[in-house]
Amino acid sequence: MTLRQKIVLIIGLTLVCLIAVLYTLLSNVLSSRFAELERQDVQQKMVQVQNALSDDLTKLRFTARDWAEWDDTYAFIQDVNSTYARTNLNTATIARLDLNLMIYARPDGEIVFGRAYDAEQQRDRPIPESLMPHLRSDRPLLQHRKPTSSLAGIMLLPEGILMVASHPILPGSGAGPGRGSLIFGRYLSEAIVETLAEKTGLSTTVYRFDDAQLPRAFQQIQAQLLTPDAIWVEPLSSQAIAGYALVNDIYGNPALILRIDVPRRIYQEGQLTKNYLVFFLVIVGTVLSGVTLLFLEKLVLTRLLQISSEVRAIGISGDSSMQVTVTGRDELSQLAHQLNRMLSALNDSQHKRRESEARNRALLDAIPDLILRLGADGTYLDCKAPKDCALDFFAGRMLGETVHAFLPAHTAQQAMNYIHQALQTGEMQVYEYQLLDEGGVRDYEARIVVSGDQEVLTIVRDITDRKRIERLKNEFVSVVSHELRTPLTAIRGSLGLMLGGVTGELSEEARSLLEIACRNSDRLILLINDILDIEKIESGAIDFKLEPIELVPLVEQVIEANRAYGDQLAVQFQLRETVPGVCVKADGDRLAQVLTNLLSNAAKFSPPNSTVDIAIHRYPGTIRVAVTDYGCGIPFEFHSRIFQKFAQADASDSRQKGGTGLGLSISKAIIEKLGGQIGFQTKLGVGTTFYFDLPERGD
Repeated sequence: MTLRQKIVLIIGLTLVCLIAVLYTLLSNVLSSRFAELERQDVQQKMVQVQNALSDDLTKLRFTARDWAEWDDTYAFIQDVNSTYARTNLNTATIARLDLNLMIYARPDGEIVFGRAYDAEQQRDRPIPESLMPHLRSDRPLLQHRKPTSSLAGIMLLPEGILMVASHPILPGSGAGPGRGSLIFGRYLSEAIVETLAEKTGLSTTVYRFDDAQLPRAFQQIQAQLLTPDAIWVEPLSSQAIAGYALVNDIYGNPALILRIDVPRRIYQEGQLTKNYLVFFLVIVGTVLSGVTLLFLEKLVLTRLLQISSEVRAIGISGDSSMQVTVTGRDELSQLAHQLNRMLSALNDSQHKRRESEARNRALLDAIPDLILRLGADGTYLDCKAPKDCALDFFAGRMLGETVHAFLPAHTAQQAMNYIHQALQTGEMQVYEYQLLDEGGVRDYEARIVVSGDQEVLTIVRDITDRKRIERLKNEFVSVVSHELRTPLTAIRGSLGLMLGGVTGELSEEARSLLEIACRNSDRLILLINDILDIEKIESGAIDFKLEPIELVPLVEQVIEANRAYGDQLAVQFQLRETVPGVCVKADGDRLAQVLTNLLSNAAKFSPPNSTVDIAIHRYPGTIRVAVTDYGCGIPFEFHSRIFQKFAQADASDSRQKGGTGLGLSISKAIIEKLGGQIGFQTKLGVGTTFYFDLPERGD
């Protein structure tokens, strides 16, 4: 996915989320506000219906008052004259007044006149028996405490819902004691309900509160309507909403449930508003997104594409000296600056790399060895052979082949073993092997180092000449040593006999000369023995008889064996510290040779009448033997070559201390063959301590 696609996706998702959040918030606010407006509108319309019903009751009460405050009525309730009844209380009058009931009653409840009329069938009916209990003197219809008091309301009778009005019968002046009550009644018929609907313009339904067949919708809201002045609003669908209200009778008890059905215009306006809101948000969001994308395209993406194309062109050309164009002073310009810095650094690095490659190539060309790069399976990956190399004749054919194709089976397997060992340990492997060519057997030395993942670099050197020289040297040393040591032994023996007096009494001058000759012959014999030892150790010709040795007795024996030598130099050997019972695995004779070398060196470099201290210490898994003298110490410039062959601290022609310079070199070789290490500590004017460490054996 490209950056432009990601930006478009992010802006699109952001826009969708923003629209969703804003729509949810605003929709909830608008929905709640429109719902409240709709509820208030339904309540207002219900109040209109209630007022219309109240107006009908008021008109009925005014009609009753007009008839009750009339002198003729006042006289009629007293004398019940037939003229009034015949003239005013006929069927035509009741029909004209749209009444279903007319009753004249005295204060004590006596009915002077009463008539019930069925308007649908246009005939008189008996006064309902269910009304009679309400016409007692203690009932509201007949109780008028003041002349101006009147009553209008609803009564639930088995015969129907009766709209009733009662007014005290008074003279035309409206003053004076009342002589009874005039009661007018009108049944709340469907026609009256339709008239209410026409007046209010609302679909109106009326049910008795005590109706056993009350619809479920009315039953569910009965409890909510018992709250005083409660108007319950209930949505019916997305097109209509209903309002419910309770009408009490003249006793204050629930009598009627009014219901109006109102079209949900406010709700629909709210829905339309929300749709407009979504449309507006989408339009505005789209415009803002387009503007944002336009600016991003101009200010960011186009410049990024330019940088990308320039970097791609630089990559294709491979010319790191090229630079990208820098425009502006923002993060993209900083990126371009950093890219240019990186390209400059890369150019410098490539220049240095080319110089390094040239130096390495010249160095490799100067190396007279065969250099091979091999895989972990022994496949030749690369090859560099000098022209005068004996293997040059097949070096060019090695690539892609394995060592088994060019080396004898035994030699190839040997090479694979060392390759695997180098890859496993990461350490350089060195081994030697021989190959047969037209001139005979040739010796080679191979050095294997890890050069990469599952790759090794092998440097093969022809050591045939070196091996031949080593053999000649060994033969020469052996012959020379034998030819020198045999006559020297005879000379030393003869000198000893002469010093012993075999030839008679010697003069002091002759004895002095013989002693000098004897000492020098001993020195030559020692030198020859040391040379033979060092050559045997280096060539591996010497055998070590490794066995557990208790160290303390061995050290004590060596001290005793060298005590006479110390006495000659006025130096005492003292064993200062020991670890009883400690054992090491070593060759006793060779270990004694090392101790003898260390003791003789310490004695030679100790001042007269001093001591050489010997100490044995135990460290975790290691035993240390230390020999300390208190001589002049070893100069710093001699530290690095103290264990080299023929190295001596006093190398001048007039040196006072004797020795061949091979003792420490031999000692180091022996200790390392025994698996230990040797070292020293020295301080000028204080003395020197030579020590060697060997692994401890528990037995």
